[in-house]
Parts: sequence; C-alpha cells; structure tokens
Amino acid sequence: VTVASSALIHFGGDESGSNTSLTFSNITIANNSGDAVSIPTSASVGVEWAGRHSGHNASICAGPVTVVNVDLPLYSSLFLLQWGREESGQGVGMTLREGDSIFDKVVLSSHSSVIQARWVGVESGGGFEWSQDKGSTAIFSEITMFGSYTNVIVFTSLQRQSLEKGRARIGGSIVFDQVEMDMYSSLFAFDVLGPTSGSDLQVVVEEGGSITATNIDASSMFVSLLTLHWEKGSSGHGGGAVVNGSVHFENVQGGIGSSYLALWWSGESSGDNMRLWIGEKGSYVVERCDVQQSVGAFINVFWNSSNS
Repeated sequence: VTVASSALIHFGGDESGSNTSLTFSNITIANNSGDAVSIPTSASVGVEWAGRHSGHNASICAGPVTVVNVDLPLYSSLFLLQWGREESGQGVGMTLREGDSIFDKVVLSSHSSVIQARWVGVESGGGFEWSQDKGSTAIFSEITMFGSYTNVIVFTSLQRQSLEKGRARIGGSIVFDQVEMDMYSSLFAFDVLGPTSGSDLQVVVEEGGSITATNIDASSMFVSLLTLHWEKGSSGHGGGAVVNGSVHFENVQGGIGSSYLALWWSGESSGDNMRLWIGEKGSYVVERCDVQQSVGAFINVFWNSSNS
C-alpha cells in the first residue's frame, strides 16, 4: 500500500497560525496484512508553520492513535510539527491524550522518526511543553531502525536561542518493546543544536508516570536510549531530568558507547546548574542489561568542552 498524499496542515504566511488549537483523534494508519504502508517523504500527518513569527501558543492534542505495519523513508516523520522561520513556535503545547496509542511494526530509515517537533529558525520554541496525560499509554513495539540518527520521539531545534524553558511532562506511560536500534539513535530525545539554546530544558517523569524499555537491541555504536543533548556553546543552563515516577530498563543489549540515560553538553560554557533528580517516590531500575567498553553507562552525564 502506498499513501498517495499526506494529511498536512500548512500555514504559509508571516505571523500566521498562532493561538491555533488542533485535535487529532482516532487516527489509524495500518495495513494488517500484506505490504507495509509506505509513507511519503516529509510526513504522514503534520502541521507546518512556514512564515516568520508564526505558530505561537499553538495547542496540539493527539490520541488515541493506531499505527501498524508502516515504513518511513529517509528524513521523514510519521507525525511532524515544524516551524520553519525565525521567532516562531513559542509557547506551544503538545499533548498525548488519555487512552492507548499503539505504534506497532514500524520501520525507520536514516534521519527519520515516529514523532517529531522541529524548530528551524532562530529564537524559536521557547516555553514548549510536551505532556502526556495520566491514563495515557503510548506503546511502541517491533520498531526497526535501518540507518543512523533515527529516533522514536524527538524534539529538535537548529538555531540560536531556541527551546528555552522547554518541558516534557510524562504523567502516563511510555512503553518501548522489541526495538532494534542503529548508530546515534534514541528512543526519546531532545536534540538542541544551536548555540545559547535549551536553558532550563527538563524532562520530568511525574509521580504515577513511567518510561519502560524492554527487549531493546542497542548494540550499535553510540546509541542513547533517553537523551538530552545540547550541541553548541552557552547552552543547557539549568537543564536536566527529574524522575518522580518510574524509569525501567529490562533486557537491553548495549553496544560501544551506549547510554541508557544521557545528559550531554558538547559546547563550551554549557550545562551549569544542571539537575538530575530521582525523587523519594521515583525509581530508576536496570535489569538484565549491559553496556560495552568504558564509554558506555547506565547513567551518563557528560560535559565535552571547557568552562562547562
């Protein structure tokens, strides 16, 4: 089955699409027998704000979602939100609603992802929040990655002064089961690539919330299952992770340089006042798992440049 066209919403002009509220519910992309659904380039379901100063305070809710037997080509996403120009996409809320969302038998090519939010311009994405309601379960099973730099869920900013004060609040459950990973890939990631960006950016697993990863082949080099990465200088001040719920890894086979939870600052003068907190009612459990070589770790907090 080949999907001839995508379900895309496009705001093309400057100062467009702000204060927009969009709800995607009861979405099914599946072929339960025969060939996999072949997704077109770019995205299957997506919203794009292409102009300057666009898409502020947008609210996007999704779920429940059912995805079965889908192939993604290079540089594509199954669900994509993208802000293409400067000073766009600030104060955005992205919510996975109550109910079960199932992503089963998905094949990812290089640089592709299941869920992606992406800010291309400078000074974009400030105050972004990804939230998962209590009672919401997202199950990603039999996910195969063919090619490097692939992600299941990823939030990316490319330019300076972006993704400031971002949050991921996980009040429900995210389950990854039977995932085959490739080099430089992640299950859940913030990837902040511009300088002076991503300060006070945190992932919070709330009380009652959980992230579970079981039966994961992470034997390729430099795989990081849960990742917060700041690439350039003067970035990630006050960033970190807070676990008041449950993070559980079981039967994960790590490779050279693999990390289970990684907080990684690559640029100079970055990552001060960081926080990694496992609360009184929180838990971080690793069972029947391994890493290889000295650069692998179950928890990896890594500063790579001077004055950091």
